[in-house]
Amino acid sequence: QQNTEEQRDSILGTWMLVPGGFATSGPQFMMDYLNEDGRAAVLNYNPFTDDPTYRCEPVAIRRTWGAPGTPLSITREGDDVVIRHEWMDAVRVVHMDQDAAPAGTEPSILGYSVGHFENDVLVIETTHYTEGVLNQFVEVEGEPMRGLLHSDQLRTVERLSVDRERNRLIMSMDHFDPAWFTRDFPNYTREYRPSDLPIEPFGCIPEQLK
Repeated sequence: QQNTEEQRDSILGTWMLVPGGFATSGPQFMMDYLNEDGRAAVLNYNPFTDDPTYRCEPVAIRRTWGAPGTPLSITREGDDVVIRHEWMDAVRVVHMDQDAAPAGTEPSILGYSVGHFENDVLVIETTHYTEGVLNQFVEVEGEPMRGLLHSDQLRTVERLSVDRERNRLIMSMDHFDPAWFTRDFPNYTREYRPSDLPIEPFGCIPEQLK
């Protein structure tokens, strides 16, 4: 157990989620704010067979940020910032020289990200998502297990910064999905500590679902 953490003065480097206090299953506040289309999608979804992780797909970026026990790295590559999560081998390119996704951008599970710095804070706006899953398992009293889904109209805004005094990466994320929800999501924030672990291949094997 190492007690000395490398002091970081930027978001760049390798980081590990600081665990604690986050329920990943159980009730989900936003299930009460689904509109008719959102509720219909949730009713059609079976979290035991339909979740993208069974196909080794990385799922919503909220879930990659919340994956415990695996490191992530943030690097500058040319004009872009690249975020690599070991979990599900998720790689995100944040396009720093664009204001929006180019016309004709195909939707994808991790969307299309553009970014800019506000002082030391990296602001990332992501659009062009395919429909996806924000929480795999949600307990709804008196009903089968559900998932919390998002539509292809989801827009996310992440803010990445370093708390130098505490030597932590702070990831603050807002979700907007007016197609399936009647209100905006509460802010989602996670903290990460410096890590010297390499990013290894995750090696997910798709499950053969009957």
